[in-house]
Amino acid sequence: KGVFVGAFTGLFFGLTGLCTGMFQAVRGAAATPKAICMASQGWRWDRAAGDWVEPESYSLPEEAERVLGAGGEDEEEQTAGASAAPRPSPRRAGVVDMYYYDQLGVPPAASQKEIRQAYFQQSRRWHPDKTQDPEAKARFQAISEAYQVLSDPERRRAYDLKGRPGA
Repeated sequence: KGVFVGAFTGLFFGLTGLCTGMFQAVRGAAATPKAICMASQGWRWDRAAGDWVEPESYSLPEEAERVLGAGGEDEEEQTAGASAAPRPSPRRAGVVDMYYYDQLGVPPAASQKEIRQAYFQQSRRWHPDKTQDPEAKARFQAISEAYQVLSDPERRRAYDLKGRPGA
């Protein structure tokens, strides 16, 4: 009797596991094309609601307003005759290269918030769609590269110690 119950229980749980596995595989195969399509269109899955959430449209001016606050205009933007070159920053001990700090116009001791604000100000100012300056594309790329390095604490530390080759 015990052998029969053991064999029956093993067979029962084996078949139950097999059926559950097959059901999940079919369910996943049926849901995958929709998930790929929705994710490629920017939609994201909300686990709490169990539904797809429509993507929010991105707006640089709105994000800049949120980051910079109401009066976030840079002094350089307010003065029409300001020079195009970023203002040089004072050198700080332990910083080998000042190039990225100069691109954003921030000192080496700048906080992450100051770096983010400077990036938004400079990127709005030098975006190729916003200015006719022939150097705009190169300046915008340099500003973006500087922000990528300085906004990441590990890359910033490496940059401070070794300069651009270290970042």
